[in-house]
Amino acid sequence: MPRRYAIRTLAELLEKVELAGIFVTRRNVVGRSVGEVRAEIGRLQQIQTGRGRPPLLVAADQEGGIIARLSPPLDPVPSLAVVADTVGWRAAVTDYAQQKARNLRALGITLNFAPVVDLKDESVTVTIDLHSLISKRAIAAAPERVAEVADLYVETLARHGVLATAKHFPGIGRVSADTHHFVGHLDRPRAELIASEWVPFKQLRQRQVAVMVSHVIVDQTDPVNPASSSRAMVHDVLRGELGHTGLVITDDLCMSPVVYAEGGVAGVAARSLRAGTDLLLIAWDPELVYPMLAGLLEREPDAGSTGHLKASDRRIARARELLRVIPEDR
Repeated sequence: MPRRYAIRTLAELLEKVELAGIFVTRRNVVGRSVGEVRAEIGRLQQIQTGRGRPPLLVAADQEGGIIARLSPPLDPVPSLAVVADTVGWRAAVTDYAQQKARNLRALGITLNFAPVVDLKDESVTVTIDLHSLISKRAIAAAPERVAEVADLYVETLARHGVLATAKHFPGIGRVSADTHHFVGHLDRPRAELIASEWVPFKQLRQRQVAVMVSHVIVDQTDPVNPASSSRAMVHDVLRGELGHTGLVITDDLCMSPVVYAEGGVAGVAARSLRAGTDLLLIAWDPELVYPMLAGLLEREPDAGSTGHLKASDRRIARARELLRVIPEDR
């Protein structure tokens, strides 16, 4: 949803372009009730399904704590890290995830950009950290503990009709840069990453869960391409080595390392699709969806004559499987 009063613009876009989903954030809900937001999302769903398309994935970034883009109208809640750090944490996390799923479904949200499974490392110094703030959002330092908590959260959320998103692969808890604004590097031996950062992602492969891929560079695997546009990271490591078979979504393509990369947003989007991602996220600046789509059409060999971008059969199959496990609203 581009901005609060832009439903007509988005409706017009949906008439012309088959989008996989929409992202709902604070600017879309400010000053509005749960019922009003739900009704607007419902109108967009009607346009989508009325054209014979699968329902839109409706995504939000409602982690809890300092990242709660839908509060208000939803009540503020603590972060998963705070809830998990209590006596009787299993019951607390289960209740927390159940309530969050109910609240999100009440709005029409089906995909939540949580949990954060980056490792907490408070020894890492980020000189300018305006938005990442991972030390305040991460669950724990021990990868096994992060995996245990995230697994329960993901399973509970899915059981109540909302797909979770594990983020931010390949792990940015030990990256000394705010990746919203700067190119971050994860310069760790591969064996160390397998035994640490990648443990939660491997654990969650058994769940219905999406994975969000960050724009950080993993120096010892692909020193050139950020993970979000690296085939070595998405296809070889995430899907191949770690066994993830679900959806893969990029982190926001409006971030500076993408905007100022070769080819800009469109160039990174094209490389990201070739790397094996399924969904391209435009969040901070919705207007960038237009140059991105135009650039993808220019780069797609068959699109020039047809005016259409065709998703791969594998991407379509993964999306259909996802929609199968998300219940329809009653």
